[in-house]
Amino acid sequence: MVNVFTGAEKGFLGSNLKKEINGWNVDYGDILIDNFYLPSKIDNVFHFAGPSDDYDFIDETKTIKTIINGTINVLNLAKKNNSKFIFASTLGVETPTENIYCTSKFLIEEYVKNNYDNWVILRIPRVYDKTRNKGLMKKIRLNDIPDKDLDKKIKFITLNSFINQTLDVVNSQNIIYNYNNLKCETITNIKKLYT
Repeated sequence: MVNVFTGAEKGFLGSNLKKEINGWNVDYGDILIDNFYLPSKIDNVFHFAGPSDDYDFIDETKTIKTIINGTINVLNLAKKNNSKFIFASTLGVETPTENIYCTSKFLIEEYVKNNYDNWVILRIPRVYDKTRNKGLMKKIRLNDIPDKDLDKKIKFITLNSFINQTLDVVNSQNIIYNYNNLKCETITNIKKLYT
């Protein structure tokens, strides 16, 4: 089985999931350009590349371009090879906000559903582990969280739960998967547990 991964070279979720996927796993590279050096027969395309925390979202144009154009580019690879397309979206698409990241993910979900017929969309919640170095974990390590927010409760899953649940659904077809068994802890407790 040949699997192409985006976001697995440097990305937290993609790199950890890639270790658990059997077969010949190949990294796509820069999702904003075509990669002509990939194998000619690809079974699965795991698309996990993209911005992933508030520091990345500052450049809204880059965020939109990466999510929309990058996903279309990678989806075209899946189409060309008649591969399954596994897309890392976000649980945040379920709650309408003015967040450009969530809006872009929602729009590209709709594009995937309407332009391809072999996909799995993963609506991923926050995922924490001691090895995570972006998002809330980065803010905790940089002491970049106001004291007034330390008692704020956050819903998340552990890295092991993310991997196990993802492995259970990647062989499905045309489903949107919402992760279960979410934990809810204060930022103070998350700091104690995962840093």
